[in-house]
Amino acid sequence: MKRKVIQMAGKTMVVSLPSSWVKKYGIKKGEELEVEEENNGIIIKTDKGLKKDGKIALKVSGHSKLIRRHIGNLYKEGYDEVKLTFDNPQVLKEIEKYMDLFLGFQIVEHGKDFCVIKDVAKVSPEEFDNVFRRSFFLTLSLANESLEVIKKKEFNKLEETAQLEHNQNKQYIFCLRVLNKYGYKVSKKMPFMYLLVERLEEICDEYRYICDYLSQESKKAEISKEVLLLYENVGGFLKLFYDCYYLPFEEIRITKTIEIRNRLWEDSFKMLKKVKNHKDLIVLHHLINLIDKIYEAISPVFAIRTDFG
Repeated sequence: MKRKVIQMAGKTMVVSLPSSWVKKYGIKKGEELEVEEENNGIIIKTDKGLKKDGKIALKVSGHSKLIRRHIGNLYKEGYDEVKLTFDNPQVLKEIEKYMDLFLGFQIVEHGKDFCVIKDVAKVSPEEFDNVFRRSFFLTLSLANESLEVIKKKEFNKLEETAQLEHNQNKQYIFCLRVLNKYGYKVSKKMPFMYLLVERLEEICDEYRYICDYLSQESKKAEISKEVLLLYENVGGFLKLFYDCYYLPFEEIRITKTIEIRNRLWEDSFKMLKKVKNHKDLIVLHHLINLIDKIYEAISPVFAIRTDFG
């Protein structure tokens, strides 16, 4: 859209704000906005979230995971108050079971066929970086701790270890809520940051699948030294991914990820040709997925850390 520049009081130049944006964020007269110069453009931002703090109502039913997705989607979109109605009173128990996933959300009112959920903590965009880093730490912890438990053949402890993925899920969902509600601090990097948050969650899920599988196998599980070595090397690849994002940017580090990915890929497919133990085969399948997902997650990191001008 185009706006005419109006000259006021001598040298002051004024441009009107789009009415749709003003309504979307509930901008009022006298409020302060953040104005940033970016090359030949100007970015105007508000620290207010999307004006979705009005009530939204939804009727829910069906599988409990589907109900969780309904709530999760509304939470991620940035709504601050949700009224859910249902025919079966048991649905309320399902809703209560998942509430700890949505940081700040609480059931503040309920009856036999409805409940009202509100954001009682209020999301702050300044929290994003800390929460995302915590999400990264939890993923690294799951990778390292699950390896140690498997090495010691303490498979009965894997169910407890896998809870790290549940905690990471909370951070992941919160990060998407912040991005949808406030955007990202560098607006043109927003799509890449959103993708990175999603990719990290997928990596954590893959480790959870390994934990779930081996904990079910329990005493029958036996993983070969070759697969355990690959597990350890994939963990090292994950740590390099972390370094690519948090350490001072060096393109050589990104190049190294390509070399390591190719070597891990080659090693894993060599194992596939000679593996005999079906437990090795299942774990190897997930490790191959991890190699691919970690490598794909480095792409948005490269975009975020690179200044294209």
